[in-house]
Amino acid sequence: MIYKKINSQFFFSDRKKCQDFNEIIKKIPKNSSIIFREYDLSNQKREEMARKIRSICKFKNQILIGKDLDLALKLKVDGVHFSDFDKLPIKILDRKKFPKKFIFTLACHNILSVIKAQKLKPDLIFISPIFKS
Repeated sequence: MIYKKINSQFFFSDRKKCQDFNEIIKKIPKNSSIIFREYDLSNQKREEMARKIRSICKFKNQILIGKDLDLALKLKVDGVHFSDFDKLPIKILDRKKFPKKFIFTLACHNILSVIKAQKLKPDLIFISPIFKS
């Protein structure tokens, strides 16, 4: 098994809830991970924003791209993140084709999803709100 260093602090991006998104990204503690979401952007804008975040955080934080395996591989970031609501790309199952330390995380919203997710062998499962929070 390949050892993967996975940080213990995660920031899930949401530029709509942050006053100065770029400043917040710069202040994220070293050795934290950023899960880049921003799903409402066009593909081009999303890639541009992900590139900018990667340049800000390249040697300081791990970066995972949400719901876009191809973009994660294209930008050579640290990994990819999906939710149990997402349709996963088939190629996520052939993890041997990814960089050795590439991280795959999954957010689950109920116990059945956690049980199913274990078959996919993600590196990390987030237990997202199951009840209203």
